[in-house]
Amino acid sequence: MTERKDMASLPVLDREELNHNTMHDRALQEELFDLMFDQTGVYLNQLRDAIAARDVGAWKAGAHGIKGTARSLGLIRLSQTAAHAETSARPSPTVVALLETACSDAKKAASAYLADS
Repeated sequence: MTERKDMASLPVLDREELNHNTMHDRALQEELFDLMFDQTGVYLNQLRDAIAARDVGAWKAGAHGIKGTARSLGLIRLSQTAAHAETSARPSPTVVALLETACSDAKKAASAYLADS
């Protein structure tokens, strides 16, 4: 599973990307992280439902939603994991588990970053 190793080597949070996209506004960053993690939960449920329904379109839409939002906040590993999910041949519980781990890591990194402020 080289893909897992490749994903694990990616940075969790790119602070420069985050600061560039949010103009260094900590209040905005906190609000966007909260919104993103709430919405990611919705997308993860959509992915689980897509597995049960074998709905590739819903799978790709959920993964795409995570990918774009995470990328805009500098959450590189989560974004790349979602990109992998979006292009995977079929919905997979294994990929959902990878996304859940990447999301957990992203939450920890975002919390640590905001605490450093």
